Amino acid sequence: MANNPDIQQKLHEHLSDFDEKNKNMTLEQLNELTFLDQCIKENLRISPPVANIVRIVGQDTLLDGHLVPKNLLSLTFVHAIHHDEEIYPDPEVFDPSRFEPENFAKIPPGAFIAFGDGPRHCIGDRLAILESKIIFSNIIKKFRVELVDEQELRLKIDLLTKPEIPLKFRIIPR
Repeated sequence: MANNPDIQQKLHEHLSDFDEKNKNMTLEQLNELTFLDQCIKENLRISPPVANIVRIVGQDTLLDGHLVPKNLLSLTFVHAIHHDEEIYPDPEVFDPSRFEPENFAKIPPGAFIAFGDGPRHCIGDRLAILESKIIFSNIIKKFRVELVDEQELRLKIDLLTKPEIPLKFRIIPR
């Protein structure tokens, strides 16, 4: 958000309008914060928390005419999927509109896997999104977040995705 002040301002306005209508935030009301949800998903797309998903193939499987043998170690590189230009044009650009309902419907199944997919899908994904909504909404409503210096987000991809160097922010009261 610090790299995208226009989007941050739009989110602030979205949250302010919402606050005027809703004094006590309920779970249903949090779920109505669609633009906040789109921003969080775009953040997870650009920087997925888990960079790789490793599994052991459970049975011989035919995939695009190739035999994938049982017990083969399979690696899904989430970051590469989330930055595939055929699925996400201009993948380095922060664009929450990718997750508007009509656009999200066009994303192929398995192309947004910030919390995994299938039977091993993270059971805590809803809690993580809910916590993110609460934290981000409280920060953006009260503060403007800016980078101290112009910084390029370079990710260190290990078990978890994290910045290569610490990012420095300025938090300015609104």
